[in-house]
Amino acid sequence: MNTNLLGTIQHYEKYNAWRVGDTRLDWSGAQPGQDVYQGIPAEGTPLVWTTNNVLSPGYQELNTVLFGLLMHVRSPSQATCSGTGAAIPPYTSNNHMGRCGYINVFTFDFPTCIINVFP
Repeated sequence: MNTNLLGTIQHYEKYNAWRVGDTRLDWSGAQPGQDVYQGIPAEGTPLVWTTNNVLSPGYQELNTVLFGLLMHVRSPSQATCSGTGAAIPPYTSNNHMGRCGYINVFTFDFPTCIINVFP
């Protein structure tokens, strides 16, 4: 798994440290060799808060949903996803399933999601 450098300002320092050595998408603690940030180990794959506000340090042009981020969302039943990259999941799960190589948008406590192709 490869992650992209999103920025080099202070806003991204924790993300940039924890992405080093992260080779699998997970939320179950640091992997062997995954970097630490100020002595704090990662809790899994790092994400960073972003926004579509061009005046914010967290601005990312691919963010089309105002602001925020989510990790490991659970819903009571298999999520229904829409969007240009939506597909039928390969198996049934109580969790949302993202699609690698696409823009995945999940909203906390909602059973739906959006999966779009990159522009």
